[in-house]
This record gives sequence, structure tokens and C-alpha cells, in this order.
Amino acid sequence: SLSRSAHTTTPAATPHILYTHPTTPTHQTHIMDDESRLPDIEFDQEVFDLAFHPQAPLLAAGLIEGDVTLHRYGEEGNGVVWREPAHEEGCRAIAFNENGSYLFTASTDRALVCFDVNEGEIMFTKEDAHEAGISAILNIPETGLVATGDDDGGIKLWDLRQQKSVAEFSHHKEFISDMQSVPHKHMLLATSGDARLSVMDWRKHTHKCSEIIGEELLSLAIMKNQQKVVCGAQDGMLNIFSWGKWRDFSDRMVGHPSTVEALCKIDEDVLCTGASDGLIRVVSIMPNRIVGMVGNHGDTCVERLRLSGDREILGSCAHDCTIKLWKIKDMFEGLDIVRGGFGDGDSDDSDDNAMDADGMEEDDDEESAGASAASAAKGNKAKSGKKASLDDEDDDEDEDGSSSGDYETDSDDDSDDGDSKNVKGGKLKFKGDQFFDDL
Repeated sequence: SLSRSAHTTTPAATPHILYTHPTTPTHQTHIMDDESRLPDIEFDQEVFDLAFHPQAPLLAAGLIEGDVTLHRYGEEGNGVVWREPAHEEGCRAIAFNENGSYLFTASTDRALVCFDVNEGEIMFTKEDAHEAGISAILNIPETGLVATGDDDGGIKLWDLRQQKSVAEFSHHKEFISDMQSVPHKHMLLATSGDARLSVMDWRKHTHKCSEIIGEELLSLAIMKNQQKVVCGAQDGMLNIFSWGKWRDFSDRMVGHPSTVEALCKIDEDVLCTGASDGLIRVVSIMPNRIVGMVGNHGDTCVERLRLSGDREILGSCAHDCTIKLWKIKDMFEGLDIVRGGFGDGDSDDSDDNAMDADGMEEDDDEESAGASAASAAKGNKAKSGKKASLDDEDDDEDEDGSSSGDYETDSDDDSDDGDSKNVKGGKLKFKGDQFFDDL
């Protein structure tokens, strides 16, 4: 299979749609032309994933036969910095660390690999990192952690300086398709082929799951200053969750005629979608509208969308063996985008009321019609006492500097004291922290 997973699931019943904002799929405007693109990067095989270097005009790609490449891109053209065989099977997921000194790759062969970006050399390989092929990877900023998800629904968080897993979750039943994080809340979000969204607290080792949405959830974006979570689905829907209300989506957007394989957040109000019809669309969130089109990859499925470190270039890869680079710096001029808006019946204030301190609270079930007022009051009192106790425990943890569970986070205070490294074959220099000094 050329998709990120070979798994298929039987669609479940679609839950009730609370409300759906109108979309304008028939008025999509092409907002990109050839002058708004950098030269394409062409490959001799299909590209599964791409990642932009956070500080430099460099782009890494994971290929279907297991190779990993690093390219330099620009107005004048593209060039290969290095290309190395990393995996025995397809390289399905890649991610840079915060400063771009290391590149993490994962594969169907279940291995997790770390590259030194400057030298193009493998620093280490973690064989059998998962029991199934690895389908997703995410570097979590400011934590020293990398998250990986596999074809069986397993999720692991790795402290790669210790080369070991520090947290594991197994609540999903199908492949992990995408992940995002909120580091300061110790939270990891994931979508899965089992048609569920999950939210995990890696400090407390707890999680919440949505109900089964109906179709595979394939992509994920956190929007509206962490008030909304958007999930792209196999049926072309965008399912929108309100933060803290994880059981069911609060809104649903139609307008994509085919599978939404990829989401890329541009800013808090706008994201781009990549679909199996080959089109890359611009979508406004709250109010929900398709407001334009970036471009297309012909009729081949768009696998990934990524935003460059300077937020000026959108990269896309598809089954056409090409990475396209779109200059999006001025793409919003003339588009009908409402900034900071929320949809009817939803607001910033209502979302704040729906979540607790760490965003893991979920709506209580409705009281039964026959419940007495005294019983309801008693239940509310018990809940209040329990929440106060939990808050006290959290405060105690903050005072002594420790967290529940056996998880520990190492700080990245060690710096390189101004030392810099050269990228192999070029003059680019950037600062690097000695991420693996303690290996």
C-alpha cells in the first residue's frame, strides 16, 4: 500500500451533528501561480513524509524504499546535501529536533533512527522500537521527548538521550495517523484509524478518548489558541472538537469531496488541507469555509503538508514522486477570512468553562429524568470534593518539583557555548546543543 497504513476499518454509525457551518466549495479560488512557487524537488520514488529544518533552508524527506534525503531549497533551485539508507522498509515518518541538529526517522521495519544532520550519519538505531510498524512521529518542543505511534495503535514517548521509552499508551485499536502536542500542559493528542481522537497526559499517565466518529481520522491540527481541535477524516469531513469536550465533536465541516489526508496549521484561524483528490485547499476555521486553493498534485493523493521554520513556505508531497514548495507569505490577501471568530453557539468563554486546569476534563453525562434534586446536589458536592483533592495533589507536586508516576524530564540547559557546525557540503552554520553528550 502506498498510504501511511495498510489497515482498513469498518465505518461505524456517524454521531449526531450538532451544527454545521456553510462552506463554499463551488467558489474556491486558485491563489497560487507558477511565480508563487519555488522549484519542485523531484525523486526517483514516492515520498512518504517531509520535514523542514527549523532554522535553515533545508528539507528532509522519507522515501518509500527506506532512504532519507536532505535537500537545500531556494529560488535558484534545489540541491541534495546528503542521501542515506536508513531503513529496510519504507520511511513513513520524520521529524527534526528543535534546533535542527538531529533528524528522527521511523519506518514500517519498526526501527527508530537518529541522524546527525550536519554529517548525514546515523547516530543510533533503536531496533524493534515498537511491536508493529511505526506510522507517525512527533518531536515535542522544550521537553527532550519524541513521540511515536504504530500500526496497532500503540504510542510511546522516548527520552532519546537515554534511548528508552518513558511512557506508553495502548488505548487505540488501529494505526496512529497523526499527533500534536501542548508541551506546557504535558499533553499529547493523537488521531487513529479506529475513528477516535485521544488526549494523553504523559506526566500523569492518563488519557481521554472520543467516541467513534464514523470514519478513519487521518490528520490533526490544534487551532484558535488551543480552543479547537480539527480532525480530517476518510469521508472528507473536518470534525471540530472544543477543548476539554473530548467525547464528541462540537462542529463538523463539509466541502471536501474526498479523504482529508493532511492538515497544516497556518495560523490560529487558517489551515491548509491535503486530500486524496490531489488538491490543497485553504480553510477558515470558525466560521468554517473553504476560502481558496493553493494548488494540486494532479490526481495523486496528497500525503503530507508541512510549514517551513520561517512560516513562508508550504511543502507538500504526494504519490507523484515530487515535493512542491508554495510561497504562502502573501497568500491571504483578498481572501474572505474572519480573524478570531467563533461559530454560532460557541465562544471562547464557553470553551474556557468546559476545561479544567490541564484540559483533561470531559462533560458529565446528563442527569436521568427521575433523579431527585437532593441526589444531584449530593453528587455535585462529592465531585467538588474530589476535584479539590486532585488540585491539592497537583499543588503538592508543583511545590516539591516532582510529578506523579516514574516519568522524569531532563532539561536542555547544556549549550554549545557558541560552537557551530557546518552542514555537509555547504557553508550553513547554526548553533547546536549537545543533545547526546550523555550517551
